Amino acid sequence: IPHFVGMRHGLITLILIFVFVFIEWYGRSEQYAIANIGIKSSRSVRWIWYSFLVFLIGLYMQTIETPFIYFQF
Repeated sequence: IPHFVGMRHGLITLILIFVFVFIEWYGRSEQYAIANIGIKSSRSVRWIWYSFLVFLIGLYMQTIETPFIYFQF
């Protein structure tokens, strides 16, 4: 098993890729991939799920190392 700097982040990225590919495959017949997920859930459960997805996206953004491109103009 190879070891490199940032191996943990690489593993987390691979796991997230597999999860998102599965979600896309599961929702392939709808207009949006997450249309079928939690369709019978209450409104609060859906908002918790959406908030969790936004949290994951925000958690793995690297804005410190790469500044927003429009700030240069």
